[in-house]
Amino acid sequence: EPYIPTDYDLPDFCFQCGQPYPWASRQARIYELQNLLDEEDLDEADRLTVSEQLTASQDPDIDEDEQVERWARVKKLAPGLMDSGQRIIESVATAAVKAQLGV
Repeated sequence: EPYIPTDYDLPDFCFQCGQPYPWASRQARIYELQNLLDEEDLDEADRLTVSEQLTASQDPDIDEDEQVERWARVKKLAPGLMDSGQRIIESVATAAVKAQLGV
């Protein structure tokens, strides 16, 4: 009988392409964006602002207007993150937010 480990945690993201797997939570997806933010060439004030916007975006109950404002700040301050994290952003932003931001 083959050995099947019981303590294996499935990854939330594909290690090759970065695409989130369907079981990745909203929080895991935002954390991954925080990790990608570390790779961006930003000054410390902009990094902090973007990080705060991402943290606030973890709340799935914020209204669409606030979502648009927060993602627009991220897009303005860290456009590279919008590119590198596009697949993740597409999975956490609503269709209306994506349409308004052109994502």
